[in-house]
Amino acid sequence: YTSYNINNKLWITEGNKLSKIFTIKIDENAKLPSIENLCFDFGYDKGACDEIVTFSDWKFEVVEDGRDEDKYSVTAEYTDGKDGASWVGIYDYGETVTLSVTASAKEGNIAYQWYSYEYSEEPSDAKEISGATSSSYTVPNDGELDKYFFCRATNESNTDYYDETNPVHVKFTMIKEYGSDTINTSTRFYSKYTYYITGTLNINSSLSIDEGTVIKFSGEGGLNIQNDGGIIAYGFEEYPIYFTSYRDNSVGCTIPNTSGSPEAGDWKGLKISGASEFDNCIFEYAGSSSDLAPLNLETKTTVNYCTFRYNKSHEQNPLGALNITGNADGSVITRNVFYGNDIPLSCPAFITLGTTNVFHKDDEANNKPYILLLDDDITKYALLCITEIPYLANGNLIAKANLSVNSDVVVKFKQNCGVYVYPENGGDLAYSGDCYFTSVKDDAHGGDTNGDGSLTQPAAGDWKGIYNDKSGCWLSGENIFYASN
Repeated sequence: YTSYNINNKLWITEGNKLSKIFTIKIDENAKLPSIENLCFDFGYDKGACDEIVTFSDWKFEVVEDGRDEDKYSVTAEYTDGKDGASWVGIYDYGETVTLSVTASAKEGNIAYQWYSYEYSEEPSDAKEISGATSSSYTVPNDGELDKYFFCRATNESNTDYYDETNPVHVKFTMIKEYGSDTINTSTRFYSKYTYYITGTLNINSSLSIDEGTVIKFSGEGGLNIQNDGGIIAYGFEEYPIYFTSYRDNSVGCTIPNTSGSPEAGDWKGLKISGASEFDNCIFEYAGSSSDLAPLNLETKTTVNYCTFRYNKSHEQNPLGALNITGNADGSVITRNVFYGNDIPLSCPAFITLGTTNVFHKDDEANNKPYILLLDDDITKYALLCITEIPYLANGNLIAKANLSVNSDVVVKFKQNCGVYVYPENGGDLAYSGDCYFTSVKDDAHGGDTNGDGSLTQPAAGDWKGIYNDKSGCWLSGENIFYASN
């Protein structure tokens, strides 16, 4: 109340609210005011005295301090035990989260107002939530959220009296996490989630992945598609499917406590042993395992319109960002883009690659721009047809079937490697005069394949040569360079 003394009268003003009982607190050492009358002004007519009580009408009663005020006091608490200050609710996208409070006072009606503030803000930054004026509030779940919420319960009979619940931390991460688990039933990954794989996730059934889905992997993360499993991952050009690092904050939800600076080799990769198809997918920052490529095909697979970028290859077991094993013969590999990788692609010579694959983007190529030919016997027709970058043989090419090399193709060899043709086993070598067989050090044909600039120069004896087992002769010709024989 507001009080003031005018003309030896004590005026008590209560604004626009009329009350029948007034409690005047007097300090135990204070003297009663030497005034004639006590006047009450309820604000109806400024300056007019609505009621005058003489001292003879006063009734004095010693009461416990604040007892009359306690009737307006409000107590509010959550109905479901969320009052602990450290309470955190973490929910998946789409879940319904309703916060409810109960409030009470000895006298008066309770009005409710919910407030919120961001995780990075202070409680003093809290703002009213428009329309949130009931004892319960359903938190909108329409995206990623990380906020505190609390409710203020106010006594409408005296708004000076209210109580606030402890702020509760509600978080919609939209992150689904898998460790070293096994999925045995048909499963679908939705684009509204970010999937976080922290171990090897074994897929023993069908896994379909929606366009626009982001799948992130920790350093130990990877996918193992087993024989009875398979992935159908169809993205769109504008909504690709990402297989990426847990530190990549440019797509999907941010994994807590990550730097936002992904690097090649941040996670293992995918091993595909069950029939799978990839279309408009992006594979990036993988290659932490020395025995697993970022995308390792162990069975016939379709890979179209995909991008492979910034993937690592281990020196002790070099593999391409896309590694196609001999068991994956018949795979369809077309219209893919490779750039920024250590080695873009590795496969046996008998894996036929579509000429629509591109090994650069704008001015960015691969760190080791070649197709690595794995050390497998050629027991079925093999066609080397990529001309943008050379092929590099990782060992001897043993031709026990037809090996054809198209025009403008460059095939390079390391020391002690060569081509061995076995006609009695069905082997044959067919090539045009416009293709080249040469040393890995030969920068004039196919570019700087060993990546040392002009530090090393090609020379005769850098590789074995081409040997025909039936004739017992080493081939020679104007398109064979720097061979020993």
